Amino acid sequence: MALIQGFNYKCLVERKTDIGFAIICEDEEVFLHAKEAHELEIGQMIDVFLYMDAYKRLAATMDKPIIKVGQKGFLEVMSIEENLGIFLNNGINKHVLLSKDDLPLNKTYWPKVGDSVYVELKVKARLYVELAIPNPPYESLEVLKHYEGQINGFHKEGMRFITEQLTPVFIHESQYDKRLPIGTKLSLKVIHESNKGYTGTLLQAKETKRLTDADVILEYLETHGIMPLDASSASESIEEMFQMSRKAFKRALGYLYKMRKITFVDGQTKLIKD
Repeated sequence: MALIQGFNYKCLVERKTDIGFAIICEDEEVFLHAKEAHELEIGQMIDVFLYMDAYKRLAATMDKPIIKVGQKGFLEVMSIEENLGIFLNNGINKHVLLSKDDLPLNKTYWPKVGDSVYVELKVKARLYVELAIPNPPYESLEVLKHYEGQINGFHKEGMRFITEQLTPVFIHESQYDKRLPIGTKLSLKVIHESNKGYTGTLLQAKETKRLTDADVILEYLETHGIMPLDASSASESIEEMFQMSRKAFKRALGYLYKMRKITFVDGQTKLIKD
């Protein structure tokens, strides 16, 4: 079976060379540079991590990677090459690339040197990483509570936030004053939970009510498609269905209508499907 970079292998130290060691990994010879090795003896079995070196040859290191292929984690930004992307420290001598193709076109929103970015390690001709979302199950968050974390990507209508507990939170564009660079660390307030996940805000409390109520209505519509209420419905009917005032209900409907999420038909409110 051919060796695959990005994984660890048990290998045999076969002989010493001028600048390192020749080791045998599953019947294939691999180069281990002296700078990547510890004190070794011929015939010793060692655990190494494989990668492609600057000479495009499969090489080994005894340093421990932070993540292996298929794994996700936070890696620190070491350098920025505008024509390529950003290089991250994966715990070994050779840094791994997060391509500009996986980053915003506007370089203002790229991470800065020293920032940490949540990524997944992958492999083609060489090892590389892509921005990632943590795998479920997620740790539960409390609505109206603040959580520390960082910006880790953008959606068409907002930003993606990852808490220190590795729970994703969506921040709608109405819930922040401006976009922030990937890797920005900050505190976020969770304002809603639905079957799609958590929604948060970076605004002050008085500015968030509209989206909170709108999310409640939108979640109902995503489940039922239509609801027997509109802006002219009686306060009692609104209170019975959504436990919110008529004023708050109308404000939330106005927001959803402005966002082209809903339409009104014969005294009912209907979800506009994408």
